[in-house]
Amino acid sequence: MTDKPWSTPPGPKGAESGPFYKGGDPGGDYGGPQKGADPDLGYKTSGTDLGGTLGSTTVITETTRTSWLERMKRAITGVAVGFALVAGSAALLWWNEGRAVQTARSLAEGASAVVSVDPARADRANDGKLVHFTGGVTTTGPVADEELGISADGVVLRRNVEMYQWREVSESRTRERVGGGTETVTTYRYELAWSDRVIDSNRFREPQGHANPPSMRYGDRHFAAPGVQVGAFALPDALVRDMPGAARMALSADQVAGIGARAQRTAQQREGMAYLSRNPDRPMVGDLRIAYDLVPRQTVSVIGQQQGGTVAPYQSRAGDRLLMLRAGPMTADAMFQKAEEENRILTWILRGVGVLLMFVGFKMIMAPIAMLGAVLPILSQLAQLGTSIIAFVLTAVLAPLVIAIAWLAVRPVVAAVVLAVGAVLAVGGMRMLRSRAKTQARTIASDVVNAQLRR
Repeated sequence: MTDKPWSTPPGPKGAESGPFYKGGDPGGDYGGPQKGADPDLGYKTSGTDLGGTLGSTTVITETTRTSWLERMKRAITGVAVGFALVAGSAALLWWNEGRAVQTARSLAEGASAVVSVDPARADRANDGKLVHFTGGVTTTGPVADEELGISADGVVLRRNVEMYQWREVSESRTRERVGGGTETVTTYRYELAWSDRVIDSNRFREPQGHANPPSMRYGDRHFAAPGVQVGAFALPDALVRDMPGAARMALSADQVAGIGARAQRTAQQREGMAYLSRNPDRPMVGDLRIAYDLVPRQTVSVIGQQQGGTVAPYQSRAGDRLLMLRAGPMTADAMFQKAEEENRILTWILRGVGVLLMFVGFKMIMAPIAMLGAVLPILSQLAQLGTSIIAFVLTAVLAPLVIAIAWLAVRPVVAAVVLAVGAVLAVGGMRMLRSRAKTQARTIASDVVNAQLRR
């Protein structure tokens, strides 16, 4: 196999159409435009700009116009999506509160049932019980990536692979037009960068001249050492795979040369990584770089159900399966407290997601109303503001109601507090709506009077 990296042939130097290069060379020199290239990106207010190179990027701009009728059609179509989002967010909030209660109960049950044991001996009398132990991790051999010939003295080896390829970055600016239409100017930048996933260049606005390889020869993988144990207890793959404490492992020159030999590609060492590239300082599309993270042998604390000489998930009566591993020596109480804290954090994250989705859903439902005021840009601002505040008020009423109902049977006090917070937010939103509406109305009246005086 020859050392021929996948690459895209360059467009004609100085071309101002086709692949959208202006003195650039995507197959070799990424140092910037050629001598004499116009540094101006050639921004246009209509049509498509087919030129421009900025540093190692290529740029095009495109202007699209949308009529008021077209926007209204989209808004009406989006109403169904809005209702689906509101219903889905309510279901998410309901499920999340139930999940939080179940996990809290499971952790409380586990904290009262756990037994701390000596990991040096797996006492059969504890089979079926929830046990806790702390000890040093041992293995029966090194951890290895046999595909690329890399081995190390540790527990888990994680291979990280990136490919040099084109990526599309778009930025849009939209302005309202008299009559309710909009004008959007979108700038597409095509730049070369390292990415740990294959970027599908067929989806680019301008794929010509920015083609990426369809796949990566090597991908991210993780490898576990054989016979991972803590004392007499073998650790299951679920705990080994996610063991914390990974740190970047610097590859030696010999290891990089071995990777190159197996890949049948030129391999060079840079910053402890292996570059499958003829020139890592000026890579080409399709070049790879490979790095490794190593989880060392360490002291860990484990909670799980003892099953002979191993541990497995413990099925709680509340519903959750308990199996935990933490880095360093930790008591059982400290591990459960940490799990409870993580449960609270996850609960608030999912609440935030649910509330945001609900707000977006209400905004989409009221989008046709906002479009009625879009004929004049100044009225559009008022309509958008009004529908946003109404969506906020509706969300402040419905979201706390769903959460409160979920908690009503379990903790009535929590339900009452949630409802009270929702009521305060709703009242505040209504007052904000009235205040903003009055302010905006005065602004519109002032603008109209000033316009008449100028005439």
